[in-house]
Amino acid sequence: MKFNILAVSVACATMSFGTMAADIKAGPGTLTLGGNMRIDMNATKQSVDLKTSTTKLKSDKTTLNTNGRLSFTADYIVEQNGYKMKARVNPLLKTDGTVTMDDAYLDLKKTGNTYLGAQLGRFEALDLSPLQIDIFVDDADTASLVDGELFAGHYRGNKYRGRFDGAALLYAGNDLIKFETNVVFVDEKDKNSNVALRPVLTVTPSKSFSISAGLEKGFDDASKDKDELGLATTANVKFGLASLNLSYAYKTSKPLLKGTSTRVDTKLHTFGTNIAAYGFGLGAFYTTANNEVKNGSVGDVNLFTTYAGYEHKDFLVDSLTASTGAYYTSAKADKVSGDVSEYGARVRLQYNF
Repeated sequence: MKFNILAVSVACATMSFGTMAADIKAGPGTLTLGGNMRIDMNATKQSVDLKTSTTKLKSDKTTLNTNGRLSFTADYIVEQNGYKMKARVNPLLKTDGTVTMDDAYLDLKKTGNTYLGAQLGRFEALDLSPLQIDIFVDDADTASLVDGELFAGHYRGNKYRGRFDGAALLYAGNDLIKFETNVVFVDEKDKNSNVALRPVLTVTPSKSFSISAGLEKGFDDASKDKDELGLATTANVKFGLASLNLSYAYKTSKPLLKGTSTRVDTKLHTFGTNIAAYGFGLGAFYTTANNEVKNGSVGDVNLFTTYAGYEHKDFLVDSLTASTGAYYTSAKADKVSGDVSEYGARVRLQYNF
């Protein structure tokens, strides 16, 4: 397949940051170029650094920082003979000097009233617990609240959603129902299952209501999370300009107790809800984690997170979005006397081009 390289080069050279995504005719398909620049200004306060310790700090720890990234997206789409092919690359250039890849995949689809397709590469599958306007949400890595890495935040049914270096998604459906199965291949260095399966079913009986349910299963018994199984469901209701989500997720696994060969029977229950309307968003999650060994309990954890956000589009100039958000997390664990908490706020500027 030959591309009109000159046409693409000229179009790219003349496209300015003041324009929206550009569509360029290239060979038998269309190349779409776009992206955004994002800057975040953050402030957080912690009574305990939950990532490293269960000991309360002598005084609350306050952290102020700024970060951001430049995101480029290139989509090439070809539609012929009832088939659609989409190739996407989405590199991220971060302000700390690192370069990563968000998406890099190939999607092949048989179009029609009933469709069938496959997606290969690096991508995200369906979100089984969407946050909506989540400008700043941090549920705190609470692994240190129990003896070993037994619990690390709310479980939302998205552990194997993506983005991994290798994954294959098979999907089929129509306007009413969609079924997808994500097969994930995880690098051993991540200490997760080498292979995981994530089937999801979505039913959309009307434009104002949809419900999804799925499971996640890791298959490497030698992994940190042996016998890992997760179940999740989420429902969305739209009324006027408002959108409401309700979700529930459950996970059971048998991770190793830190420094031993003992397996711990771990069960997580997470309940979530959020609503968004007129640029405002409000949400909350609550998780109970039960950790037991043969001779008793290792340590239970209760975790609550609430968050809020607001987005103002076309702020000062077209395509510039100004956002602000905040979160509050509190945790109570058998291994810690009293509650621990952290909270934060963020101001974000994002320009889309």
